[in-house]
Amino acid sequence: METNVLVTSDNIEYVKSIGAETIDMVLTSPPYDALRTYDKSSSVDLHSLGKELYRVLKDGSFCVMVINDQTKDYGKSLTTFKTTIDWCDNIGFKLFECVIYNRQGTEGAWWKGRFRVDHEYVLIFLKGKRPSIFNKEPLKIPSKHGGKTMTGANIRNSDGTRSGSRQVHINELKCPGTVMDFGNTCGGESQLKSQHPAVFPNRLALDMVECFSRPGEIVLDPFNGSGTTTLAAQSSGRKYIGIDISEEYTKIAERRHETEFIFRTPVQLNCSICEASKPTADFECDSKGFPITRFCRACSGSEMISRGQNMEQCASCRESYPKSFFYHYPLRFDEATGHRLSPKKKICLSCKES
Repeated sequence: METNVLVTSDNIEYVKSIGAETIDMVLTSPPYDALRTYDKSSSVDLHSLGKELYRVLKDGSFCVMVINDQTKDYGKSLTTFKTTIDWCDNIGFKLFECVIYNRQGTEGAWWKGRFRVDHEYVLIFLKGKRPSIFNKEPLKIPSKHGGKTMTGANIRNSDGTRSGSRQVHINELKCPGTVMDFGNTCGGESQLKSQHPAVFPNRLALDMVECFSRPGEIVLDPFNGSGTTTLAAQSSGRKYIGIDISEEYTKIAERRHETEFIFRTPVQLNCSICEASKPTADFECDSKGFPITRFCRACSGSEMISRGQNMEQCASCRESYPKSFFYHYPLRFDEATGHRLSPKKKICLSCKES
């Protein structure tokens, strides 16, 4: 099977020529509800395509679809929901997750008779019993309360009783939830890309590709359009197959592959001492490369630390650090009386790691 190709073809017919269980991931956005007219036909048979995609996907692999519903005569077409039920009940997929992509509609737009549509659905279908890969690490974003130690609410047990509250150290980075913000659809990402009437952000494609596939694996897009999916695959070291019925859009995708590259923008954190915004690489990190402090490396060894507020001494190494650099043990309670016990001694995050 030939890979790293951009093909002008009917997608169902081309996918039929691909061997069973040879594709590692599918990422696509179909022209739903005939909202876009293509060269040959605007009809899209998502059921037949879904059957072929299920056949060519490997067990444990994902098919990610960006889709929405047309509004006509004050009612939604329900294409998203009908497709989900059909693919799960009749084809064999599982709906692994439904993500809301916040696409931030045009500022100031006035939509008569209904709300402005600010979202699309990202349907994540799984073939098989369990995922072969689910890597959330590249998707992590800064935590609102990162570096702080906060007291969580008490927890209700299965027998109706409540356990005591406990202190939790909040990590600097967290995994995104099921509502994801990738900014405006094009946002000046590419003049070539903007020649297609319906595109999604580069970061959406890169996030999905890196989360649901490994380097060297094959990513397929049967509605490749301007080539954002295949460009994300190429930029992240994956192989790709892009299919589109329009020769015009295939040529645009080819030019994008020749001239563009999708970079992952480093996550920025604000240093709690110098207050500068810096990439996570400038902060003290754990063994996985994720920050464990709120102050950058430049400030950690400078006199600014000694002038910082809320300094405490580590019970292990006896060094003084800001409170954000300490690991706080959970609160302890006497099992018989329920009274709070004295907390254990505080140690800094460096001593905890060692």
